[in-house]
Amino acid sequence: MRAAIFDLDGTLVDSNDLHVEAWRETFRHFGKEFTASELHQRSPRW
Repeated sequence: MRAAIFDLDGTLVDSNDLHVEAWRETFRHFGKEFTASELHQRSPRW
């Protein structure tokens, strides 16, 4: 390998919205509904 690219979310690709939607779909599967805002309030601030 000649190079590796690391992306801190938002540098090259802002994938946060995709992660939130994946979590929402997962919770819906188990009968729980959360808004994106509720998930942001409960997520760690890494």
